[in-house]
Amino acid sequence: MSRKRRKPASKRQNQAVANVAPITADSGPLHTSAEALRYIRQNKHNPLPYLKPEMLSRVLESFEHGRIREAVLLWEKMAERDDMLSSVKPKREKDVSQLDMQVVVDADSGQAGLEHQAVLQRFWKACRAVNSYDRNERGGFRRLIKQMMTATSYRYAAHHIIWDVRPNGELRATFEFVPLWLFENTTGKLRYLKSMSAITGEDLDDSEWMVTVGDGLMIACSIGYLAKRSAFNDWLIFSEKFSVPGVLGRTSAKSGTPEALAMEAAVMAFGHDWCSLITGDDGTHAKPIEIIQAAGNPAGMPMPAVIERIDRRMAALYRGADLSSMSSGQHSKGAGASLQEKETEILLRDDAETLAETLAEVSRLVIEWHFGNGVEPLARVELVVPIQEDSNQIVTSATQLADRGAKVSSSALMERLNLPAAKDGADALQPMAKGPAPGMSADVVPGSLSESLHNSAVDTGLQDLRKALAADLQPLGDALYGAYQQADFSAMRAALRKISADMPALAGDADNLSVLLAGEMASAYLGDGAEEVENGDSPGHPFRGNQHHGSMTSAAEMSLEDQEHVLVRVMADAAAGNNSKGSNLGSVSKQAATMAGTAGENIQGYVKYVEPSRLRHADLRHGAAELMPGQRPVKPSDILRLPEVLDAPDSVQRGSIDSKDGQHRLFFTKRLDGKFVATAEVRPGKRRLAFISMRIHTP
Repeated sequence: MSRKRRKPASKRQNQAVANVAPITADSGPLHTSAEALRYIRQNKHNPLPYLKPEMLSRVLESFEHGRIREAVLLWEKMAERDDMLSSVKPKREKDVSQLDMQVVVDADSGQAGLEHQAVLQRFWKACRAVNSYDRNERGGFRRLIKQMMTATSYRYAAHHIIWDVRPNGELRATFEFVPLWLFENTTGKLRYLKSMSAITGEDLDDSEWMVTVGDGLMIACSIGYLAKRSAFNDWLIFSEKFSVPGVLGRTSAKSGTPEALAMEAAVMAFGHDWCSLITGDDGTHAKPIEIIQAAGNPAGMPMPAVIERIDRRMAALYRGADLSSMSSGQHSKGAGASLQEKETEILLRDDAETLAETLAEVSRLVIEWHFGNGVEPLARVELVVPIQEDSNQIVTSATQLADRGAKVSSSALMERLNLPAAKDGADALQPMAKGPAPGMSADVVPGSLSESLHNSAVDTGLQDLRKALAADLQPLGDALYGAYQQADFSAMRAALRKISADMPALAGDADNLSVLLAGEMASAYLGDGAEEVENGDSPGHPFRGNQHHGSMTSAAEMSLEDQEHVLVRVMADAAAGNNSKGSNLGSVSKQAATMAGTAGENIQGYVKYVEPSRLRHADLRHGAAELMPGQRPVKPSDILRLPEVLDAPDSVQRGSIDSKDGQHRLFFTKRLDGKFVATAEVRPGKRRLAFISMRIHTP
């Protein structure tokens, strides 16, 4: 194979004219014939079937010493065949390949910078990428980026550059992606191996090769893969051996007698893999044929935990967060972004900057080709990483600043929100017409003296209304405060019933508005269960305060009424914003423990546990602001039904491990007046089943 070689550096330096940059024009691909590709494919081997700890240790040491072929061959097969790696590795590569490319001009570069920008834009938009080992893989700039991103897994990615000078003088290039197992790195710099049998490679010409350097995550993932495969094999062996019960026969007959042979045939009729016969038995066993089950709980086996732990670490290495914490699929929202989302964004930005720096070396060659040797590029190619932020918050902040007189740039705001400007007035959004404020006469001019007088009169009227209502509702407030001071929950409930019955009298002789406000206030205190109170049932939402009624949280067994008492107290702390410690709701019921064990989680002997912060979470995320279709808001009276859901569920399902604290979550479902789904976290350290959140699906 012959190629036109570039001129030596000493000769190139003597030519002070344009288009003499260190580029081999009209160079050809590395493998020009189907026969060459066929030879490489036939001699490529798969080391994965021979993977053992000793082999992996040797391969990793060889990679460190520069003999990288066997390690890369091993990693490629791992990435293809492991269910987790085959998911997270392509996602990491596609994240960067989907970014938009832009060519940025250096500041104060003038007309020369614009010329460099135009040249680089044409070059990178027209570039082609091909896989030298698989010629079916072809594409443009995005394919090139995806190929370069393999360095994240294998440490390096190499591209052979095939330059092409067009008749108009424009420079074009095809980037030929060469598998890493065709290189060695014994000198600290990649060298190309011309054949599968070669040991020492050829030096790479900087003008003909582009080498990308990445993290090499497969070094760590290969160790996890080995442990995962071992655990998975043990799991399969256990399943194959013990999934079918064994059969043990006993007979008093001697071996070889017709009776013994008959018993042997009967035992073998049950199965051929795990059967045994004892002859000469003393006859003390009641069952001559016994079914033998493997002892132990399958959920207690270590293999699933080992596999899950390795999968989570692989996902965290590639994505910055394990998959369970990324299930929401939402982008970051300013200061409220989670740690996992920030880590994922850090990886994305670092990948984009690393690739941009690698592309800059090729851009330098292109600029020198067009403008002469030694010309420094005044423009650079970048991969644009979008800023993850809450657009609603941006609009709100900009509107507030504009309302206070700040000069907010509408063009900058539209660019930040990625909104195009209207081409003409007819296509533009029209501002909302401003009318008079609520309660303000139409002849009151905003910003005038008449508006100030109007607002002053409104403020005075509101103050008078507040004073009148406070005097009218003083008896109601005293009665509610007195009811809440009752130390006994039953006494407090009786006092609330009496308040409900005496409501008109407690409201006093106020006008209709005062009566209405008093009724609304009492309804807020008593919740939606006011009718239940009058009928003698437990109130749905008792008055909530900050005082405790004594501790009943240490008892192992608690009645439903005692659990409601505790929940009322914790709801009071949640409403007041107190971040006090949580409280126990008694032991997990036998029914719930049995159903959780069937789902794969052992919570026998655990106590139910509830914290004010979690009740506040349920009220804020799944309360009145709940807008998910098919669900209704969670009310305080629903929280009081939490013991029914946890103690007597219709079903219990085991969720994934939470990424923040590494604990499993269980989902308790029960149909009441809707489908109640309570999420609880298993905390083995203190043997607690901690309430996390609640959702209610409408029938």
